[in-house]
Amino acid sequence: RGRGFDLDQVTLQNYSVIEVTKAPTPDMEANSIGGNVNLVTKSALQQKGRILMATLNFNVTKFNVDGLNTRTRSINGGGTSEKIRPGGNLYFSDSFSIFGGEKNLGVVVTFNKFDTILQAYRPNKDLGRNALQPNAGIGDLNYTRISSWYLNDSPGQTNRKGGSVNLDYRLSPNTVLHLYSQANSSFVANRNRQFRLNANTYTADSNLAETFAPQAANNTAFVQIDFNDKLGASYGVNPGVKHAFGPLSINYDLFVNQSVNQYKDLPNFFANINTTLPNIGFTLRGREDATAPEVRQTAGANLFDLNNYSAMQINSVYRTAKDKFVGWKVDAKREFTGRFPFYLKAGAQSYDQYRYIDNPRRRWNYSGPAGNFGQLLDSTTKLGTTTTRWNLPQAPWFSPQAVTAFAKSRPELFIEDRVFAIQSEAGRSYQHERITGTYVMGQLRLGKLSILSGVRGEWTESDGAGQRINRTAGIGIADPVAQNLAIYAGRTRASTSYNHYFGNLQLKYDVTKNLLFRLSGHQGIGRPDLNQILPSENVDDVNRVVSINNVGLRPQFAGNIDASVEYYAPSSTTLTAGVFKKRIRDFISGLTTVVPSGQDNGFQGSYVGYNLNTQFNTGFAEFKGLELGASQPFSGLPGWLGGFGGFVNATWLRTEQDNPQVKGNNFQNFVTRTVNAGVSYTRGRMNISAKWNHRGTFWAYSSGGLNVYQGAWNTIDLSVRYPVYRNIDFMFDAKNLFDERTAFYALVPGRYIR
Repeated sequence: RGRGFDLDQVTLQNYSVIEVTKAPTPDMEANSIGGNVNLVTKSALQQKGRILMATLNFNVTKFNVDGLNTRTRSINGGGTSEKIRPGGNLYFSDSFSIFGGEKNLGVVVTFNKFDTILQAYRPNKDLGRNALQPNAGIGDLNYTRISSWYLNDSPGQTNRKGGSVNLDYRLSPNTVLHLYSQANSSFVANRNRQFRLNANTYTADSNLAETFAPQAANNTAFVQIDFNDKLGASYGVNPGVKHAFGPLSINYDLFVNQSVNQYKDLPNFFANINTTLPNIGFTLRGREDATAPEVRQTAGANLFDLNNYSAMQINSVYRTAKDKFVGWKVDAKREFTGRFPFYLKAGAQSYDQYRYIDNPRRRWNYSGPAGNFGQLLDSTTKLGTTTTRWNLPQAPWFSPQAVTAFAKSRPELFIEDRVFAIQSEAGRSYQHERITGTYVMGQLRLGKLSILSGVRGEWTESDGAGQRINRTAGIGIADPVAQNLAIYAGRTRASTSYNHYFGNLQLKYDVTKNLLFRLSGHQGIGRPDLNQILPSENVDDVNRVVSINNVGLRPQFAGNIDASVEYYAPSSTTLTAGVFKKRIRDFISGLTTVVPSGQDNGFQGSYVGYNLNTQFNTGFAEFKGLELGASQPFSGLPGWLGGFGGFVNATWLRTEQDNPQVKGNNFQNFVTRTVNAGVSYTRGRMNISAKWNHRGTFWAYSSGGLNVYQGAWNTIDLSVRYPVYRNIDFMFDAKNLFDERTAFYALVPGRYIR
């Protein structure tokens, strides 16, 4: 849906260098407000001799470890599942002589496989404003209350495989042809279970530490399982030619990439099942710093007995997204020598991205009597006991296999929701975007001063087709199915286009051979997601959220200034310091409101009280930062001390924006302070390194009128490498060695959410 880069669809062994450019140059695409990352494909013609490397690794998951037992309960709910998952990669590179040439064909072949199982078992709580305490201040404990508490049990498996073949052919001393290709597949097994208590009616003395929910129809217990598989596949082909005629070089490339991502129901049972028990009362009590308060039922049917639940919903999760990426690129560069050497470079590129989304989901609702769900209890659930952590009651998990067997044996008890099917089918969409760019740039060397400057122009054309929501057409139609058929009967097409030019100036001054200054100014663009061109409406009834697209969303533009000083000592000591300022106009930000009551609320009176999420362009956003870094090898020290080395780097940021919904100039999920420090030791053939990482507190989301922050996180990673034989290395890596957890809190540290 967005413009993110999915590593699940990439063969990382296929790349020799990952180039990170903080200040992009005009020959790079302008849609890089934060910088540019370039993956350089490996070529055997640039390597010497034959290279054959193989790596075997083992990913070990920690959850439910029983002594040295490497098998645990399957994430599918039966059988066993390996806790130690083998993987690895293979790399081959060599040059061959063909057609009378000498080492003129380069071949690189890679293959990799990664497999792991992860477990997430944790309680959470959501906050809500205590409307019965209108005079409470934002810092008061009773300003807010616990609106829901839930327990998530979410094991999952990730399996990735990929391979690539790179061919380079030297046609002549001046021309090299290449054909690069890769294919990847990924499998992600999501096995999520949730048990939740919703306190929609509460007493006035409820607060952040203790919430009293008396018996009421809208105070509910909710049990859900969401088992699905995500399957991904992609391939890419990149033919191209490189010419080098003395000072003149010309490169041109074609590229085609295609990917498919599918969320599929599991073959033997329904994927998403939930059930609700209304009209209960309960108390959530605990310290304000407790993420898992004491749960005590005070009224209503026993919420831990599935026989008391009478409402069940079964959902299909099947949906598909297909992407295709086709384009070309041409670059030409001419170098000039003399007293003041310089070069000129120009080029053009164009690419088209196509996206097809299909969402044929279906839903069935249980219409039978209560008392039938006790037989659906998961065989591993032991009611009346407590979980091994947090001393919580055992959640009444049900078995998806048992639910499926029951639904198939009693189909008359499950009625399909035809309205949901109509709305899902209407969600089919197609989006297309073409971006064409041209640039001209040059670099001039005036003694110690280097000047790079240029301009880039980009033309954007977008179009799409998707659902048309015509609520007026449903007025006067009593039957819900017929009404929704009328509302979603049509399709809509939309298109937009715009063009912009982006300036760029970068200066570098060599004070000495070891000390230099850099100063740069450049412009960039951040385009809205492809799906924003079409009207869209997604309703989450469980969490009471409606999300809609803003079809009038405009791109955001950034002006960037960076300055740095760098020192490189002969002893390999490195010291760097830099400051930057990034100002973004038409900043794209989120907007959350509440759907009002009344037939004119935009949804014909539906979804009253739901949160309404969309995006809009605010006036501006500004980021200012300071970066410091240092690295030092201690090879000059005597004896074994000479094997040590160390590094440290840190970044501090200040932010500002004019979004009226955001207080304190916060940006969601934006970390304003990071520090990394590490030490390494080399002795003989062995290398050991340890790294400490600090990530500062940041705003994660809002709940109950309060900002919820993710607290500071400190982790230590350890890496060991030892060549056991001439061509065999042993490597050991441990991430987050001491298993440090993150904590979320509201308003002030200590008021934990999870």
